[in-house]
Amino acid sequence: MVLAGSDIILKDTIYQDLLVAGGEIFVSGFVADDIRAAGGKLTIDSEVRDDVIVSGGQVIITENDVIHGNLINFSGNINMNGVIKGMFRSNSGNLTMNGTIEGDALFKGWKP
Repeated sequence: MVLAGSDIILKDTIYQDLLVAGGEIFVSGFVADDIRAAGGKLTIDSEVRDDVIVSGGQVIITENDVIHGNLINFSGNINMNGVIKGMFRSNSGNLTMNGTIEGDALFKGWKP
């Protein structure tokens, strides 16, 4: 599924890859494959059966989120509160980590 727009809210189950770009993106429905997203503010509040690759000004992975694959992040700020079953790679200005990573992790930071 490919979506683009100013504000995007997805609450339904997605049974395929999700490619989304927008100003503000909120995903709360189950995603059966990968998420690839770019936007100003990205919030993922769901179960994702594969990888999540995100780029944005602010990325929020909520405490309800379970990513069964890897999380790859390029953002100004990321708040990671969920569970990552695979590896976590992050290149961001600020990282707030309150979640669980079951795989390897690599963090790189920079001053925005």
